[in-house]
Amino acid sequence: KIYHLLLAAGVVDRLYLTLANTMLGGEIFSSILEGPLLDPGSKFHLKSLYYDTVAIGGAGQLLLSYDLTPLTKP
Repeated sequence: KIYHLLLAAGVVDRLYLTLANTMLGGEIFSSILEGPLLDPGSKFHLKSLYYDTVAIGGAGQLLLSYDLTPLTKP
């Protein structure tokens, strides 16, 4: 919910995301963005990508960096 509040306030300009190449199962699910619909939505573009092959017991992980795409006015 904190990330949602920061996006809604317009104070986020970059997103760092780590994706572990491991599937987890269970009933609990959580998203990186929880809360009401953002209107307009925030659009990000990929700035950097790194693949770490030895992390998480050899399963690997992706380290991604995104910059906020400024909204264009019509």
